[in-house]
Amino acid sequence: MAATPRRSPTASAVGTVAATLPRALRRGDAVAVVSPCGPVLDHDLLADGIAVVRSWGLDVVEVGHVRAATGHVAGSDAQRTAALNAAIADPAVRAVWVTRGGYGLTRILDRVDWATLAADPRILVGFSDVTALFVAAWRRIGLVGVHGHFVGRLAIQPVAARERLRALLFGEVPAEPLTGVPLPGVPARVVRAPLVGGNLTVLAALAGTPDRVDAAGCVLLLEEVGEAPYRVDRLLTQLRHSDAFAGVVGVAVGAPVRCEPPVDRPSATFAAVLADRLGDLDVPVVTDLPIGHMPEQRAVLHGGAVTLDGAAGRLACHDRLAVAHVPAERLDRSAVRRRGSGTV
Repeated sequence: MAATPRRSPTASAVGTVAATLPRALRRGDAVAVVSPCGPVLDHDLLADGIAVVRSWGLDVVEVGHVRAATGHVAGSDAQRTAALNAAIADPAVRAVWVTRGGYGLTRILDRVDWATLAADPRILVGFSDVTALFVAAWRRIGLVGVHGHFVGRLAIQPVAARERLRALLFGEVPAEPLTGVPLPGVPARVVRAPLVGGNLTVLAALAGTPDRVDAAGCVLLLEEVGEAPYRVDRLLTQLRHSDAFAGVVGVAVGAPVRCEPPVDRPSATFAAVLADRLGDLDVPVVTDLPIGHMPEQRAVLHGGAVTLDGAAGRLACHDRLAVAHVPAERLDRSAVRRRGSGTV
């Protein structure tokens, strides 16, 4: 099954590469648990999360120094790279699930074994700092991933959130659209396009690098935690100045977590910053979606086709992980440009 076609930065002038949906999980499949970002903070919660994954009939394998800590990262760059690449290279592993976010993936993106991952795609699972891995995988090889909770926090998520994540991993299409709030004053259009992006801080950190977000013809996903509104303003402004919004057909914003204005000085609100920085893009913008650092986060496919309804404030997913992997195919660039408008 091929996902919605996308522009590829590595394609020749005569074509593009379609997005690649890895094979959905089946009972008995092996899932690699890795720590390429920050160190695990609660080892009991990690054990509980692994137990949940095993209860789904999956074989969980811890790869590398999963519980290591070297300052603010989970082991040295060499250790974390080796573990991630070992998981990618193991033909028995069908999903690579990150334990925790924090920081660390941007340090090793240039060392990831992209060639092996492209030749034998498997599911990448996580969010937050894993945005860097998703965005790089999308830009380099067109790989679709699962933007959802870390295995280290899985056991304490609401049942509905866990079930949606399980369903996505096993190749089901979520039945219920996600509901948010339309941003006032922007076009109330309905668009269909791939959903790409993730954590705002990480996207800004990738600006100007070879792995910067490639969102032309896509709905750009943004979510944030623990940043004051003026910092959100600065991050969005950086993305604007680096042309990250060029060609986007819509913006989906997760509900902010701990992004309130300071109480001891004048400040705009998070919503006001969004209106100021996104309101002139002439695309539908839906905010307050259950995507991001809230416990009730709902999983979505990074790179999967979605419909963003700028009038109703809804985001609906359409793609599902493949029953059997279908390699990326070359498509006519003019067809991609026609679909890149995104309007339904």
